Amino acid sequence: MPVLAYSTSKYPAPRNGDATPERHRRHHHSVHVPDPIPPLKDELARAVVDRLDGWSQAYAADFLDIDQPRMSDLRNGRLAPFSLERLIRFASRLGADVHITVTWTARRRWIAYKR
Repeated sequence: MPVLAYSTSKYPAPRNGDATPERHRRHHHSVHVPDPIPPLKDELARAVVDRLDGWSQAYAADFLDIDQPRMSDLRNGRLAPFSLERLIRFASRLGADVHITVTWTARRRWIAYKR
């Protein structure tokens, strides 16, 4: 079963969450949080391609119900034509159970204000 091990903990997390009162949120609006989708797509695509190891490109493309140029894109890491949702479907079609785990990595200061 593939486990998506990508973690955003290596990136700075905003100090305040969406439920933060406006007076606390306005000072942290410039915090940049990178898009987690590209690394997740990379990891999931690698798992799918590893599972297809030894399959002919034509057979793998037919099995995933895509054309051979898209199969070539997948095998060569060109993931723009594929959504994360589609890659999850490919993994499922290949017999995987895909789970996404959300782990909160930063304690929100505003939680103390709620008490």
